[in-house]
Amino acid sequence: WLQVCYDVTFHVVGCDSAVINIDGQVIYPNSNGNASICLANGFYSYSVSCPGYIPTGGQIVVNGGPVSIIIVLNPILYGVTFFVNCCGEPLEGIMLTIGTTTLITGANGLAIFNLAEGDYTIEINGYIFDFSVPETSYVDADICSELTYHTTDEQGNPIEDVLISMGSNFLLTDNNGE
Repeated sequence: WLQVCYDVTFHVVGCDSAVINIDGQVIYPNSNGNASICLANGFYSYSVSCPGYIPTGGQIVVNGGPVSIIIVLNPILYGVTFFVNCCGEPLEGIMLTIGTTTLITGANGLAIFNLAEGDYTIEINGYIFDFSVPETSYVDADICSELTYHTTDEQGNPIEDVLISMGSNFLLTDNNGE
């Protein structure tokens, strides 16, 4: 008795090392993400997995003709929390940029990126931080800079006791005008 089979082709998008299991038979996509198997008419369950991606699966029906299935794998995302602060005090309204994605910190100084596994560089107000996901889940980004004011008179002599205010901070210059 001759049993007819039909081509079932999987097109896997998003991963170059996927494994497809269809009713216990394992097939591997080629470099273009395509894998085919010949199956008789019937119902079949399949699963698709790839390291770093959310596994997926489903069922197909072969009914007298070829079947083509497109599988789009989505990466597993990890939450990475950034606490942007100055000496422990949260900074609101600070821009954080990874690639083309920019977030702005809230009043608590926090911003959370959901990122796939990999190495990243983030820019925070001109400061650069490198980190790896999933190894990194929290970054304490203290971006304080020391600022020195030099106050002098017209002859270049330092001026003592000049009041300098920045936000809620008030300072007086010392005998060197700093």
